[in-house]
Amino acid sequence: MVGALLSSLLLPSLTRQWQNHEKELEFRATLVEEMNTATADFVVALKQATFNFAREKPQVVNRALNIAWADFDRRQAVITGKLSSYFQDPGLGDTWKRHADALVDFLYFLRAEDQNFTNARREKIVNYIGEEGTLVRLEEALERMNSGTPSPEEEQAEQEQAEQYEALALFIEVEKRWYSKLDALVGTVLETNTVI
Repeated sequence: MVGALLSSLLLPSLTRQWQNHEKELEFRATLVEEMNTATADFVVALKQATFNFAREKPQVVNRALNIAWADFDRRQAVITGKLSSYFQDPGLGDTWKRHADALVDFLYFLRAEDQNFTNARREKIVNYIGEEGTLVRLEEALERMNSGTPSPEEEQAEQEQAEQYEALALFIEVEKRWYSKLDALVGTVLETNTVI
């Protein structure tokens, strides 16, 4: 009799706890996937637009960047809401927002002619990625890549290719820093208690 009573009370409680734990793990996994996908898609779009800039008209590149930005902006707002709503640490949403804002500032950085790129935006990027030298070298490489100095055909093609490779290598250095920051944020998300 006592065993049956314990089973009828204890078993449903344990089952419910296990189901809640499973739901929480699934929620975290989905959220981490959304964070990684939103960042990766935006960074890939930035990289593609940046290195197509020399071949495409600025209007085409800017349109592609604007589409990627709108998609990222929508995704990051949803992620910010989830982090702020479902986790006990109120700073998680703010940390993700800083990550997203720094990526948008990087968009302005890559659009060198953009009037919205200010020293304040540059400072936010440097503060976020934690290093200014690579950003400065990337800016210089992009300027050389997009300037197109006149020279004989073959030399010019080789020069342009070398400039693109240099800029791409520096872009990848900056990209690694974004992902390092994202990895730290994902680790915090996985360790923080939810309120689900």
